[in-house]
Amino acid sequence: MVGREPGPVGAVLDGSLPFAGLIADGIHVHPANLALAYACAGPDRLCLVSDAMLTLGGTTTEFRIGDKRVQLRDGRLVDDQGTLGGAHLAMDEAVRNMIRLTNARPQDALSMASTTPARALGLDGQLGFVRPNYRASFTVCDADLKARATISDGVLLHYETDSSQEDQWAVFS
Repeated sequence: MVGREPGPVGAVLDGSLPFAGLIADGIHVHPANLALAYACAGPDRLCLVSDAMLTLGGTTTEFRIGDKRVQLRDGRLVDDQGTLGGAHLAMDEAVRNMIRLTNARPQDALSMASTTPARALGLDGQLGFVRPNYRASFTVCDADLKARATISDGVLLHYETDSSQEDQWAVFS
């Protein structure tokens, strides 16, 4: 690639590549670039990616990738030189970030976490919707789009209640 060629980002923005993954944590991709990608590629071509590592959902604050030590510092996963080494981002947070950082419509952000990735993987006849003959794999969110339950192929993997919330749910699969 020559310095003035558009590269993979340009290929996504001009439509040459059908799909693009975005780590919507505001760290890996600046909020202005998240908004630009959303405006140019839209929810039908953008797939939210968590790139989540061991530190998410547990008590681990550091781990090794090969010879490098990666640690959680100020919400970022970095090596000893400060280079990013993954993300500390759950998918529901990525959805909320797209809404907050780009003013994406909630239904668009949810599509970027569900139907668009299913289509990108060629699994749109199995995943991405709650429909007859589709796999029973989905996440149940509360009104604030925080994950409260996860079901994978009909098996309840996670269930969380919050007694301060009314029972209002959203589902993305």
